[in-house]
Amino acid sequence: MFSKFKPINDFVLVKVEEKKNTTDSGIFIPTEAQEKNQTAIVINAGKSLCLKEGDKVVYKKYMGIALDDTYLALKEEEVVGVL
Repeated sequence: MFSKFKPINDFVLVKVEEKKNTTDSGIFIPTEAQEKNQTAIVINAGKSLCLKEGDKVVYKKYMGIALDDTYLALKEEEVVGVL
């Protein structure tokens, strides 16, 4: 859907990773009780010098512009680091 989306300036397009809805022991966690996931995969890095397509990144909580349920546009400064 966002394959043609090209971020400008220091924005980065990322796809938020799916969060597991069960614990390791198999207990179901309702979506209301789950914390927001803070890891994502870089889809398009715009003019970023530090990030490239395919990097797995950690970003600051409650940051970015939600484009839909799985895609975010983040400023490069909102990215904490690369995993």
